[in-house]
Amino acid sequence: MGEKWAELSLTVKGEDGAVLWSGRERLGDGDNRRAKLEQAARRLVDRMPLP
Repeated sequence: MGEKWAELSLTVKGEDGAVLWSGRERLGDGDNRRAKLEQAARRLVDRMPLP
């Protein structure tokens, strides 16, 4: 079985509820949980296509 990683998932839905975009990003290393979440969120938003 493969390694398990903590990850942050983001799903963007339109007004009709259809999924416009979704992504997952592994949480980085370190002890500061908030910093790991912020870094993963920033990487997700950077990858998200904008209209």
